[in-house]
Amino acid sequence: MFVRIFTFIPLPDLIRAISPLCRRLRDVCHLPFLWRHFKYDLSFNKSKFDHIFEHAEYFHSLKFKHDMGKLKMEITAGYLEESLSRCTQLLKLDINYNLSIRNLNFILKMPKLELLDMEYCCNVDPDAAVTALKVPL
Repeated sequence: MFVRIFTFIPLPDLIRAISPLCRRLRDVCHLPFLWRHFKYDLSFNKSKFDHIFEHAEYFHSLKFKHDMGKLKMEITAGYLEESLSRCTQLLKLDINYNLSIRNLNFILKMPKLELLDMEYCCNVDPDAAVTALKVPL
């Protein structure tokens, strides 16, 4: 019953409010199918981000838009790209207006990716983007 209800609760809320309550609820909150659709929350710091990206292999869609908030101050160059490269099951990726991402090589590790939305990602290296986005013939 919990599992069905949890599918209607946004992941950030599951992690912040429900997961800490008890071990059983924490285990339920970490079931792979609950992690298929993830939207980044600006309040995340590096610790929360790392905890969530332990589930990166289960993400099917990911929205990683706009400013990175606190996280931007705590990470080094290439950290986001390395984290995104673990999202091997992604079908949809939205990185609109994300100024922290510099190259798209992580896309090469996403064989199922069908949709990449990257409007106004002006810090992405154009040559690296062309290489990463080339479709094999």
